[in-house]
Amino acid sequence: MSIALPYQQSLRLRTVMTVVGTAIAMAVAANISMRLPNTPVPVTGQTVVVIAAAILLGRARSTAAVTAYLTAGALGAPVFANGMSTMAFAGPTAGYLLSFLPVAWLVGTLARQSWAKSVPGTVGLAVLGHAVILALGSTTLALFVGASSMWTMGIAPFMLGSLVKSLIVGLLACSFRSTLTGDCSYGSR
Repeated sequence: MSIALPYQQSLRLRTVMTVVGTAIAMAVAANISMRLPNTPVPVTGQTVVVIAAAILLGRARSTAAVTAYLTAGALGAPVFANGMSTMAFAGPTAGYLLSFLPVAWLVGTLARQSWAKSVPGTVGLAVLGHAVILALGSTTLALFVGASSMWTMGIAPFMLGSLVKSLIVGLLACSFRSTLTGDCSYGSR
């Protein structure tokens, strides 16, 4: 015997499952982590999931997923890099984590624009997302390492990786959108 849910309930359930699943993906991606010399900030896969979610899910659902993820960490779940939780908000990576909210909102909003529905557009959105993460994260990092070390410890070590991750996110997100909805092209619009 199957139970058919009314359309609105089914839609809400899918939305909740999408938000929770995306938050779990962020936690898994946080554990794809690599330490770099001379910086307390690790390279992680979180940014890929945050930015891909913003492009694919839009502003509301990606912001909800990031909020759920950050809330889980704030409540003590070890969802951040290296099994960190609440204490990460008092450390040098706090700004990077908190930057995920404005990135989800901004990239999720811009992803609906016609110019963003192409490979160059999605790659550009991913670059923008990474730039915001680095800018906000390094600003908070400066409180721990000093403003003079902000560039060398909070931005420069991550620039090449952020560009590579942006290219990957842009290509995959556009491919995924194109396959599902035909909503992304491989040239400019």
